Amino acid sequence: MTHRRKKYSLVYFLLSVWLVASFPLTAQAKSGFKPVSVLFPVLSEEEHRELRAKGEVTRYYFEPIAPRWMPADGLGAILRRDAERIETVIGVESIHLLSYEEAGMYRGPSEGIIGDSSTLLKVYNLLLSVSSMKGLEYYSASRGRMRTLFAESYAIRSPENPAPVPDPMVDTIPSEQVLFVFQEDLTFGKNLSRWNYRSKGDELSISITNLTPMKYSFFTVADPGNMQIHLLVVPAEEGIAFYGCMVAKSPRFLGLEKTRTESFYNRIKALFSWFKTALTTRTG
Repeated sequence: MTHRRKKYSLVYFLLSVWLVASFPLTAQAKSGFKPVSVLFPVLSEEEHRELRAKGEVTRYYFEPIAPRWMPADGLGAILRRDAERIETVIGVESIHLLSYEEAGMYRGPSEGIIGDSSTLLKVYNLLLSVSSMKGLEYYSASRGRMRTLFAESYAIRSPENPAPVPDPMVDTIPSEQVLFVFQEDLTFGKNLSRWNYRSKGDELSISITNLTPMKYSFFTVADPGNMQIHLLVVPAEEGIAFYGCMVAKSPRFLGLEKTRTESFYNRIKALFSWFKTALTTRTG
């Protein structure tokens, strides 16, 4: 009788291990974070299915309206206010979902998700490490190959004094911080931009505004202040949600719309890849 009870106990133990391994999101659901459907309530059911299936969903728009997917509360409300200052001609929104397993933050059913203040500080500091964007690549669909996005990237003292400075790592996350950045973009050329960092609770965001003209070949795609990228990083029940939005008031150049929309999307995709790589190598 004792032997049979031990045998059944072993079977139940192995079955429970198999269930946890097969359905890791069940353990993640106990994280206390809001599900993606609550964080991004405007997403349609079809868009939710695409995000769950592919880990990514993207939309383009060509009218002066606020980004539709951007959350209406928390830091999203601030980003929405900033984005509405531009009379958008071209807009791209994209949401990427990074599982806690991929991020190296899930420690199994006993420990759950490692997501304390020290982890949030690591995430914030990796977002400050703009020099690590040098050599960042993305896949160009039009060229059918990987292509370098930034040949150079570093923080500078100020727009008036663009001398390089080290990435400004911090010991405590501030509610707001401003960084000026120089980048040599292989599509839009050399440019300066202002990066506004914000934090609120477990949310982190970056708003990037161009301070110099963004050019494509001989064309000025956006005058100073007329191109913005907004990034929002927030932990969700299903994983880390990385929301990216790029808006621009840009002249309508016949034949360049596809090039510009692809270039805008590529930036968000590359920034997510940069974030994912940095996170998975620093949160072990």
